Amino acid sequence: MKNIYLLFICFISQFCIAQQSVRDMRCVRVRSCIDTTNTQFKEIFDFWENYQDDLFRNQFYKDSVCMQKYWAESEFLKYENPDIVLRKTKIYFMLPELFLGIEIRNDTLFEIKSLYSSVYMKPNSDMYLLFSTYVIKKNGNYFLYNKFSENKKKLKEYSKEWLHIYYTDDYKFNNNEAINLFERANKLLKDFDFYQPEPVHYYLAPTYTELLDIAGIDFLFNVYIPSSNIKTGGWSKPDSRLIFYSQGGEANLHEFIHIFIHDFRKNIDFKDYDLDEGFCCYFGDHLGFPYKTHAKRLKIFLNNNPEINLSENLQVAFLVNNKKYYSDTINIKFNYNDTIFLSNFYDDSTNYSYIIMAAICEIAMQKGGIELLKQMLLEITNDNNYEIIEKYLGIKRKDLNSYIRNFLNENY
Repeated sequence: MKNIYLLFICFISQFCIAQQSVRDMRCVRVRSCIDTTNTQFKEIFDFWENYQDDLFRNQFYKDSVCMQKYWAESEFLKYENPDIVLRKTKIYFMLPELFLGIEIRNDTLFEIKSLYSSVYMKPNSDMYLLFSTYVIKKNGNYFLYNKFSENKKKLKEYSKEWLHIYYTDDYKFNNNEAINLFERANKLLKDFDFYQPEPVHYYLAPTYTELLDIAGIDFLFNVYIPSSNIKTGGWSKPDSRLIFYSQGGEANLHEFIHIFIHDFRKNIDFKDYDLDEGFCCYFGDHLGFPYKTHAKRLKIFLNNNPEINLSENLQVAFLVNNKKYYSDTINIKFNYNDTIFLSNFYDDSTNYSYIIMAAICEIAMQKGGIELLKQMLLEITNDNNYEIIEKYLGIKRKDLNSYIRNFLNENY
């Protein structure tokens, strides 16, 4: 009995250490002006941080997260995975957090707000994300509730069979483009023999920042940067059948295809692979432009950056001294005091890593058509890109860099 008791004490001690270490690793701070001894503050704060601790453990230790423990039942009825912000940012729980505080809305509703900074720019850390979420109190327990669930109640609606579009009062909705989008989506479903979708809910706002605001996000790292043009774009949440997009979204098929791929794979847990983005760009669009426009830009970009080696990495290259991109930094002489960015070679108009995979889709269509590409979609992951490309396209990894470059130069 004594041994069992000692084992129990050791277990509790290790658990407490693990609890503390996860919180420490996440670098959580609270604003100095907040009374952290307040009982209600401590309850809500610990509830919120425990949730993020569990997300952290799931990411690094593969511990399961009981979402029902943290999210209101109503959110599960609306969304398969209730964390709307997590789908957009993917990593907020891994970033240093400054907890800004709690605002009481009524006896059972609270709003919390947190600021997250980038860990990639130490020691000059930059702001990465600022967002709010609601916490409701029910039967003495706390549960998370999306601000988005309240914000969307104010939107107008357009529906056509499985397609449901919601937009703000000041959004310039184009009915003809919406009908055309529906027809393009149905054609793709038919051509690829994909499953007829369950309802898809599409949210539109005039600008990207307004779109984030609807989702409950006050600031994200990639906004307020292009001062010469209006930022466009969006994202999807396939497991909950949600899409968000800025002005002109009625003309964009890209995010819908993510949901079609999700249905085709019959994913239980949504995973977004590199080839998926290429597929969505090739058969849909990217940032409002068709694949061919971006393929021409990619050709020019690769020709201007001959040190990028696509046989080494299809997604990532190093930007050295803000001048040129390189794949191999071993033989490059640079000053370690200079800033070296790990980049997906992206500018305001083209995410080149997406279009590289779109070129792979075009090559696949030429070599084997729809059925070959569908088989690649079923088998590929981010860990076996080169193996699947060689298996189905017959292009060895060592030859892929020259193959893609030559393909683009010959066709674009």
